[in-house]
Amino acid sequence: MRVAPRPLDLRLLGLIVGLAAALYLLLLCPEAYWGDSAALSSLLDSVPKPFTRSYWLYKRSALALSTLGLEPAVAANAASALFGALGVGAAGAAVFRWGGGRLGALVAAGSLAVAHTWWSMAEVAEVYTLHGLLLLGLVALAPSTGRRGLLALGLLAGLSLNHHRMILPAVVLTLGFAAWRVPGQRRTLALGLGLGALPWLFLCVRFGPWTLDPPEGVGALQLWVERALLGGRGSAAEILGTRGDLLGSLARIGRFVLLNFPGPALLLALPGARWLARRDPGGAALGLGLAMSALAMALALRWAGDAHVYLVSLHPLLAVLAGLGASAVATHRPRLAAGTGALAAIAPPVLYALLAFGPLGEVVSPSADDEARAELFWPGRAGWSEGSSWWLARSADLPDGALVVPRWREGTVLEYRQQELGFRVDLGLQLSPARPLLLESPSRATFVTWTPATAEVPTDVARLDLLLQGDQPGIRRVVLREW
Repeated sequence: MRVAPRPLDLRLLGLIVGLAAALYLLLLCPEAYWGDSAALSSLLDSVPKPFTRSYWLYKRSALALSTLGLEPAVAANAASALFGALGVGAAGAAVFRWGGGRLGALVAAGSLAVAHTWWSMAEVAEVYTLHGLLLLGLVALAPSTGRRGLLALGLLAGLSLNHHRMILPAVVLTLGFAAWRVPGQRRTLALGLGLGALPWLFLCVRFGPWTLDPPEGVGALQLWVERALLGGRGSAAEILGTRGDLLGSLARIGRFVLLNFPGPALLLALPGARWLARRDPGGAALGLGLAMSALAMALALRWAGDAHVYLVSLHPLLAVLAGLGASAVATHRPRLAAGTGALAAIAPPVLYALLAFGPLGEVVSPSADDEARAELFWPGRAGWSEGSSWWLARSADLPDGALVVPRWREGTVLEYRQQELGFRVDLGLQLSPARPLLLESPSRATFVTWTPATAEVPTDVARLDLLLQGDQPGIRRVVLREW
């Protein structure tokens, strides 16, 4: 048994994409955001490379938007918003392609559009919105049986190699599923994959192992594989060499899933999975494989910082299942399906607002102040605590030629402003301070910074064992001992 894909309702999908784009652009971060977002916004015209962290598809898209007169960081933020909106539309398209109806498409799109992680990422420069769009495109094209659809699946799978490597399990599973289901079209799949992968293969030849200068004790081929497939040496060590607490990971996964789908979307996903298993066991097996691959990294690795992005592949899949569930319920109880589907899109932003700005936030996070709760719980990042404004406010404290040793979160913003806007290029910048702190000169004014901008020195900065002067929140001058 297999589902019969329904024709796409292009008007409805266009409306969905337009509404999602309006939401994301209305609340778009107006300048460079912290950490990886600022780093991604820098050097948009950098040479494409086959390595994981090149992200040249994203950067070239943002570069195209910058020709409209946008500041590079704003263009990178807007690219994420547009990819996020297209991903929302792709979730609706996936429901049609797996046999669901218009109501199901609306439920899938609506529940994904307001899911906390997806919505948050669509407001700032973030590679995972494009990753989610590519994933949903593969899911939507997987049930194809005709030559055009399978050629498109192969093309998209090959093109996906130019972005984030978290897409690799989905590429293998969707291509394998299509090859198993339509064995007579395997050459078509291979042709599409080869054509789509041409840019990546060309870059692999241009920037092969022989172009690298590996550190002592590391082979050039090993370093190339780590960069091309695993995100570099640090990521390779994390993926291949560490294991986290399984029960702790399960608890965190549960909390993040509930944060992203606090309404009835999760309940609708259950009849969606059951409906798919009955009508298309092969499709259900594909969905299970995609979900397990999305969970594998989150289950295996330690959670720290932005580890919730390990789940970024899971949320689109749950939204599609919720849409299929709404379609299944609608066949017997259309009013219940419509009401539940509407609640799936309305409940999350209401809950986020109560957590960010209402008394509920004080109960859930009593130690955080109002600004911190708004930053944490509202996807539109009310007020934004903009990184560029942060540096503008502190630049008066920095004498000419000073050395700044920031943490990664705010340091990338300064690096972006120096590279792209010519801001305080007289300042020296030493990202990611290590112990011992290597300072260039005993006579050079040196400052450490941190965010959030608290008066108390954070533990990791205090651990550097420096003598610090001043009481300004988020910045201190280093008093040098005998050199």
